[in-house]
Amino acid sequence: MSEKARILVVDDELPVCKSVASALADGDCAVDTVLSGEEALKKCKDVGYDVVITDLMMPGISGMDLLKAVHEMNSDTCIIMITGYPSIQSAVHAIKLGAFDYIPKPFTPNELRSLVSRALARKRAHDEVETESRKDLSIPDGLYCIPDNAWIKIEKDGTVRAGAHHNLLSTMKSIHAVELPAVNETRYQGEA
Repeated sequence: MSEKARILVVDDELPVCKSVASALADGDCAVDTVLSGEEALKKCKDVGYDVVITDLMMPGISGMDLLKAVHEMNSDTCIIMITGYPSIQSAVHAIKLGAFDYIPKPFTPNELRSLVSRALARKRAHDEVETESRKDLSIPDGLYCIPDNAWIKIEKDGTVRAGAHHNLLSTMKSIHAVELPAVNETRYQGEA
């Protein structure tokens, strides 16, 4: 991706739009902002965005509705959900609907830039793969996964194997630690 990355920020609060745009403003990306889901849909039809960063709770078209609509228009657009009302259920739902990731407010500019950097790296990795070869990928039986992210497999003896998809690993510089749940501890998809 030699040209500037195109990013759209969607939030019904102007200060949030401005702070997100300010955190991302540099020579590598062009950032547009809109104050509603309706405006975002119009922009997405006219402009091919690499990343859309949207608030979850907005009047009119919600962030979740926007996620669905943008994903239907262009499944290669990475969508990052932001919210001031985080919950495991909404995070899981957003990821299942195709969100790249989910970040609760307040977040630091560095956290946001890191997440956008990962999204753009994933987009570059996807752009390098031929469209036809991606259509033919299928998930084997017994494998639970977040596509292009992570997977688990429950073995016949009850043990669980977990792994990371190569597309996720290609978006990270390094893994410093892996924290596993305790024996008999329940974890849900999307939970940190």
